[in-house]
Amino acid sequence: MTGLYVLYVYEKTDGTAEVNAVSALDLAAYVTAAKTFFAPVEELGAMAKIDYEKKNGVACYAAESVLNEAGTEVTVKLTDADGKLLDTYTIDPYTGEGKSASGAEISLPQTGNTSPRAAAAASGAVLMALAGLFTAIRSGMFRFEKRIR
Repeated sequence: MTGLYVLYVYEKTDGTAEVNAVSALDLAAYVTAAKTFFAPVEELGAMAKIDYEKKNGVACYAAESVLNEAGTEVTVKLTDADGKLLDTYTIDPYTGEGKSASGAEISLPQTGNTSPRAAAAASGAVLMALAGLFTAIRSGMFRFEKRIR
């Protein structure tokens, strides 16, 4: 048979060695070349915390995120300030979707920044740019007149 194998070799004190076990190495189990996580595991926990707060109107104090050994599921435990478990989310790390402990569907935010501070800063920047353009137009900077020499 061709393939990759792991040999478990025992070396005796007299310098001789013997093979104790042989096992095939399955590289497919270790390769996830085309797949990348939706977000880092810790960030999935932060997103789950925000999702819970928006849906339930209850503030979460902490979100503990754990990736299972197979790398196929992230479990997020959401707790209040007293350490009481509020909910548990089970999330697919590749899609950001999953279920809560009660069976409710979870779809973590896919895009965008929903921060009010960021929206206010962007609005201010647009207003400043428009004010500058208006001032430039009013100053006559863009007027082209035919000059006679």
